[in-house]
Amino acid sequence: MITAVDVARDNDRFRVLGDGKGRTLISEGVANVRHAHRIINAVRGFNSFRARHADPEHRFGEVEVAGEKCCFTVDYYADATLQQSADPHKGPVYRVLSIMLASERKGS
Repeated sequence: MITAVDVARDNDRFRVLGDGKGRTLISEGVANVRHAHRIINAVRGFNSFRARHADPEHRFGEVEVAGEKCCFTVDYYADATLQQSADPHKGPVYRVLSIMLASERKGS
């Protein structure tokens, strides 16, 4: 059985090392700021899930770089077509790490 701890470990390995199947997407807003590389590095180094978020799978986080509030999410798909979501508790998934400005996030 795959647990939330297993999923969190796999999400962290993907976010930090790029280990596993998936891709990283950055939003237009992040792509257009001069310090985009610092935002990406802050997301890779993020480790405040327990302190700030009740997120046992480590799917969402917020960072601030040079006064710019940003966030990231990890979503799961069956494969690289991104047409069907998948459940990481049932087996291997294709991960998509999305990095965006907080102002670009839906619902913000």
